[in-house]
Amino acid sequence: MRWNLSPKATRNQQRLRMATIDLKNFKNKKVLVIFPHPDDETVMAGGLIQRLLSFSAKVAVVCLTAGDQGKIHVHGRGQSLGQIRRGEFISAVKRLDVENYEIFNFPDGKLKDSPVWKPVVREYINHYDLVVSYDPSGVTGHPDHIALSLFLMKVAKETGGKLLLVAPAGIIRSKFLDPRVLPFATTPQLLVHLSLGERLRKWWAFNGYPSQYDRRTRLFALLLSLKPQLEGFAQFNSKKKYPHRYVNFEF
Repeated sequence: MRWNLSPKATRNQQRLRMATIDLKNFKNKKVLVIFPHPDDETVMAGGLIQRLLSFSAKVAVVCLTAGDQGKIHVHGRGQSLGQIRRGEFISAVKRLDVENYEIFNFPDGKLKDSPVWKPVVREYINHYDLVVSYDPSGVTGHPDHIALSLFLMKVAKETGGKLLLVAPAGIIRSKFLDPRVLPFATTPQLLVHLSLGERLRKWWAFNGYPSQYDRRTRLFALLLSLKPQLEGFAQFNSKKKYPHRYVNFEF
């Protein structure tokens, strides 16, 4: 694990940041990776998941919706998009070597206005030492991403729980970050530099989502996997303000 710190940072700041999150400290600890849609976990944190598992963390991945309001690049063959994406999610997390996972069927695209998922999420996170999810930008600006992030930050502030937020970096920043939510994206404190093996396994999981990414995109992703990649994260700070904005998102 390497940390990318600004050259202007003082030694005290460096010590503070390095003491804040050291993934090795989560050996045998329980980590919850929770996102709204199938494929979020792979694209945003596929490398982090592998790194945590390599440190013997007990990682569980939870998806709140079946993503049934999304796009589709395959023939359904009698299955709904939600059914297809549920199967893809299970395949992808298994390819990441995750043994503990669950996918719910809360309303896709409506988490902002439907509170039914919140008691379930609150109960879940009470049993974990670290929670990983979106930052308040939601990266793509999807309202479900933002709604989940805001709720997790609220609970973390109430309970003092550890929360690690996606901080767009590398390909995530260049390919997925919506310019409209750029002002609300967190600054990376932790950069996970993926090894070749981690990059290829992440791609193998990504390749398990043909309904969301056509063959050309998946091939391009494979080629990108041969080059250095990283994932960025930041620890939630309960004393810091995290502004956000819901943008006009097209489903």
